[in-house]
Amino acid sequence: MKKTYLIIWLLFLLVISSNAQKKRDFFTMVKGGELAIFLTEPLAANEVYNVYRKSDTGFILLNKDEPIRAILNPAEAKVVLGKDWDLISNAVDSENDVEITRAIRSKTFRGALLSLVSNNAAKVAGRWFLDKNIKRGNSYTYKIIFETISGEKTDSLQKNVKAIEIIPNAPDNLELIAGNKQIKLKWKYPQWSGDFSDIGFTYNVYRKKGNGKFEKVNENIIIRDDASTPEYDDLWLDEGIKYSYKVTILDPIGNESKTSNIAEILLLDKTPPAIVRNVMSEAYRNGMKISWNMNTELDAVSYNVYRARSLKGPFKKINRTPIAVETPFYMDSTIVEKKQFFYTITALDKSGNEGKQSNPSSTYLADNFPPDAPTNLTYKVVNNKVELSWINAKAKDIQGYNIYKSERPTGMKSRLNLTPFKGNIFSDTGEKDKGFGYGAKFYYTITAQDSSRNESDSLNIIVYVPDVEAPFPPVNFNVVTKGDYLFVSCGMSPSVDADKYLLYRSTTNNKKIKLSEFSKAPFSFKDTTIVKGANYIYSVSVIDTAGNISKTSVQDTIMFADFSPPPAPRNVKAKAVNGKVELTWVKSIDFDMAGYNVYRSDYPTGTFELLNKNIITKTNYADNNGNKKSYYRIKAIDTSGNESKYDKTVSPK
Repeated sequence: MKKTYLIIWLLFLLVISSNAQKKRDFFTMVKGGELAIFLTEPLAANEVYNVYRKSDTGFILLNKDEPIRAILNPAEAKVVLGKDWDLISNAVDSENDVEITRAIRSKTFRGALLSLVSNNAAKVAGRWFLDKNIKRGNSYTYKIIFETISGEKTDSLQKNVKAIEIIPNAPDNLELIAGNKQIKLKWKYPQWSGDFSDIGFTYNVYRKKGNGKFEKVNENIIIRDDASTPEYDDLWLDEGIKYSYKVTILDPIGNESKTSNIAEILLLDKTPPAIVRNVMSEAYRNGMKISWNMNTELDAVSYNVYRARSLKGPFKKINRTPIAVETPFYMDSTIVEKKQFFYTITALDKSGNEGKQSNPSSTYLADNFPPDAPTNLTYKVVNNKVELSWINAKAKDIQGYNIYKSERPTGMKSRLNLTPFKGNIFSDTGEKDKGFGYGAKFYYTITAQDSSRNESDSLNIIVYVPDVEAPFPPVNFNVVTKGDYLFVSCGMSPSVDADKYLLYRSTTNNKKIKLSEFSKAPFSFKDTTIVKGANYIYSVSVIDTAGNISKTSVQDTIMFADFSPPPAPRNVKAKAVNGKVELTWVKSIDFDMAGYNVYRSDYPTGTFELLNKNIITKTNYADNNGNKKSYYRIKAIDTSGNESKYDKTVSPK
């Protein structure tokens, strides 16, 4: 933020400052049904004030909740400033919470200026009060009474005001200057003439893109500054678009002027796209594939591909239609085998600007292509023996197929045929033609091989020998109480193909729910979602790798309850206020706290009667029927209904 901003306000603030040295004062601003009162100086650290408005029956207190005071805690001040924090931080040229809070509350030009820039800053300084219940055009008499924190009156002031909503004059002579993907806005606004009703303070800039709607574009506040022509730089714009702008000015309470004249400009695009990078070529049977890094510029739309027989050229465009920007590759099917070619790429934008050609990429097309792979590989298991089948590859020089097998998804695979297999149905009968056991799992790969011994891409399949045997349930299943939760432990299933362990819980009145799933055992689980006093039935089912579920699951039943009362509330206090007794106490800490019960008696050792119908969840209670002769006891109660002892018997002072 400029250090010389708001020269217009210097005289204004000096007048305020001069008047403030003689006597406290305030001025008002009106918007709709609200009237803002702004004090000409901040509050002292030990000072508060109340605002009154005159009515037919006398002066009425407006701030009924509590007196208005300055915010002394820097952390609290930062919260109140909210979105204005960065603005104030830049103005003060500091990021220190304490320095910023002191600057806002200071009786200086800067402190007053910061309070006018931001209503939130004015609240931190204690300068701002908003009367939300007025009628425009009416006259009002306000009285402000200043007091110390202890209640001793220090000063007062009274003023008659008329609730007139003054809308600032609109800026004018808005003009636009186009730059490189940016537009500079300049406009004019009259210099301050000494009229305190002229309090237009900050500008808003609105922009419309094409035929869209006007939207506010300035995120930071633009301050009115009579020392220089007001301006704003709108950056990172799209070229080739018509933009429209208008400007308004606002006063501290938020009254916004009418808009300035609307200025329009077409931001022409004269910037070509960047040079394409990393051009590469790769040989295929049906031609040469040229690829490159995709252009990520927002206005890039397409590419052109150029080819030459020599590094020196000439390079001629070979694509008949533009290549879309999101597909950075091109297949050149007109290339001749065993000859060298050179390729360059250019990028084009929406305005037709073409970038420079990339560095050339050379390529040589050799005759060493593998055949097409077979397709549609399937299997079936007959008598625990595997039969594979596929559709033959389409290449003319296919000699046969190679079949590979492994019991693991990664690593080396064993080749099952010594010479290329001529058919498209292959049977794997296992060792000594006995087939495979239940639940066996194998990884097969089929490739085609041509007359040049080029091998095609792999065609893979996973084969399962069906497993219809259910696994055994786990052992060593147990559930025990651990204070505020139930602890479940479970051992392993004897079945070697156990794949998952499912833990369930049910009650006598509810359906079974799954609590968790485990991939291995032994395992343990903490159940913290239980309710005291309920019976729970826990069980575990096992699922093997074939999806078979154990026929019976392990079960264990347990009741979860709490018989220990919570600690008694401490620091219980009673105070007689306005015909009732207000009770407060310190919160009891326990993992299953439910709330509190309040008891009253007419004698300190008499019979105490429960006052509350429902459990009290707060740490305070107002007894409307109590008096200074009443005695009280507070007890805590947990979710299991256990009630604590009382700490002490108290009576209002």
